[in-house]
Amino acid sequence: MLLQNESAPVPESAFICVHCGRIQPNLPPDVDYFALFGIPERFLLDESLLERRFREWQRRLHPDNAHAQALHAEKASALVNAAHDVLKSPHSRALYMLAERGVTLEPEHDDVTEQREMAPEFLEEMLALREQLDEAAQSQEGLRTLASWISEAKSRVCRELDEAFEQSSQSTDESMRRCRDLAARLQFYNRLEMAAKERL
Repeated sequence: MLLQNESAPVPESAFICVHCGRIQPNLPPDVDYFALFGIPERFLLDESLLERRFREWQRRLHPDNAHAQALHAEKASALVNAAHDVLKSPHSRALYMLAERGVTLEPEHDDVTEQREMAPEFLEEMLALREQLDEAAQSQEGLRTLASWISEAKSRVCRELDEAFEQSSQSTDESMRRCRDLAARLQFYNRLEMAAKERL
């Protein structure tokens, strides 16, 4: 029985033959990761539902249950694992949702000046936060304070991303640019957080 706001996951027949019960040798093309787990396509997803559906797929496709079809089971499990890893991480989820809308984000650069088409105020913030990181590195307390600020900033950006992706259904250049810029901001905060934690 599906609960409110749940949708049915990709049927088991996508991987397992309904007639013979064998795991299909060929994986379905272009699997929608949200549909795979029966999760509404929203940036702020139901993490508990994701984990529950992931465990269901793991149980169905476990190689130990497939015997002679272990190779097919491993391929199908690898697809499910990859989809889970993407949706579990807010950053990876944002990149996936952008790609599904035909938008790519530039690879991460150590030199912030290499970021193209970003708002000038965002580039200024990136430079300022890097300077704060260098200053905070002088004390553990400073690093913990900065790490706490970054965590709150990431939560705020995730909420904004959820709203932005909802508005992106209009597929206007402006709405997609906002999604991309927020994803870039989240990407930067992730890197800054990792750098701060490495110095703790």
